[in-house]
Amino acid sequence: MIIGTGLSQTIPVLLQFPLRRMFSPSEFGVYAIYSSIVSVLAILANFRYANTVLIPKKEEDGANLMFGSLLISFIFSLLVLLVFTFFGTSIIDYFNFPEELEKWGFLIPLSVFLVSSHLTFGFWLSRKKEFKKLAINKVSRRTAEGLFQITLGSKAVKGGLIIGTIIGDIINFLTYVFQIRKSVIPLLSKISFANIKIQIVRYVKFPKYSLLPSFLDNFSLMLPVFIITDFYSESITGQYDLTAKILSVPLALISIALSQVLVQKIVEQRNNSKPIASILKPVFLTLLSLSALGVFVVHFFGESIFVFAFGEQWKLAGELSTYLIFIYGIRFIVSPMTSVFIALEEIKISSIWQVCYFGAILSLYLLKGCDLITFISYFILIDVIAYSVYGILIIMISKKHDGSLS
Repeated sequence: MIIGTGLSQTIPVLLQFPLRRMFSPSEFGVYAIYSSIVSVLAILANFRYANTVLIPKKEEDGANLMFGSLLISFIFSLLVLLVFTFFGTSIIDYFNFPEELEKWGFLIPLSVFLVSSHLTFGFWLSRKKEFKKLAINKVSRRTAEGLFQITLGSKAVKGGLIIGTIIGDIINFLTYVFQIRKSVIPLLSKISFANIKIQIVRYVKFPKYSLLPSFLDNFSLMLPVFIITDFYSESITGQYDLTAKILSVPLALISIALSQVLVQKIVEQRNNSKPIASILKPVFLTLLSLSALGVFVVHFFGESIFVFAFGEQWKLAGELSTYLIFIYGIRFIVSPMTSVFIALEEIKISSIWQVCYFGAILSLYLLKGCDLITFISYFILIDVIAYSVYGILIIMISKKHDGSLS
């Protein structure tokens, strides 16, 4: 899983080198907006039922939840299609999205269904402990996506980034169907609308309690893309997108690998009535050291690195990296340690923080009219304060746990 996740994160970054020379900042800006809309809607699409596929003891119950999740995603995507068919132009005008996006709005529902299905199928393979297949799928998806984008870019096809992503997602979907067929076919006789309804009702607490916080948490990460597009232009959005994509790579790699390990270790300590400070302290110090090194390098040399790697037209992305590195620096430290909330079952505290964070990021809309660097400065201030509070909350609940042992 770690190898597969690492490669699936690394391949898109390596492909940025040729892609950023084929497509303009404006084209990447439109692509960033498209991808952000899809990511936000995909969180809602299956009503969090994808997460329930792992839970039931009986295989047929898990299979009914998988098909239920896919059915909900399909219906949700149809509703999105209706919305974009009748109100697409109004939505684009309201959010000040580039007119170019209107040409591709009809594909958003398809992308939403494919991405949501990816989550659902992934949980089924995890349930079956088919981690090798899951890793292969992650890598093949990103490879196919990138190759088609490069091919379309070399032929100067308009919208090649979006088309390439959709082709990659379709290949991903078909690969999943091929991978799960043997484990699902024996269960088909036990899958029905009645059984799906029973399981949907049984696990209704997932959409009831976690849908809104998860949506707000992911929406918060996408909001800067929407706000920058509204305040400035899709070209600047494209510059920001490159900065965010490159700076988030270490975060994605470390968070996924380390969070999985931390959850297991903390749960083990908790079940054995042992303190968790001995686990968290060395992790914190290691992350702090690595973060400080990364902040130093990017803050002082980021602009030169970006220009050298991607070309002169991406100079602004390099300049933004010297500022935004402070956001990704603190996220690099705090994000992997948020697994403490899961391990200690303190989800309520984490959910409250997510809602407050969304409100804080939303307040950036009040800055309309200010220059880009001033906007970025306020963004950094909000994010650093918010994640510092998140870190303090982690310390507090960890001390609370360790204190209860004495």
